[in-house]
Amino acid sequence: VMEGIAVKIIRGFASREETLKMGIS
Repeated sequence: VMEGIAVKIIRGFASREETLKMGIS
């Protein structure tokens, strides 16, 4: 269960970084 939550958090940060990069570029 903890691993699933960690994966969701990591994916959340990754998606946010990608969104920020797309917004900047």
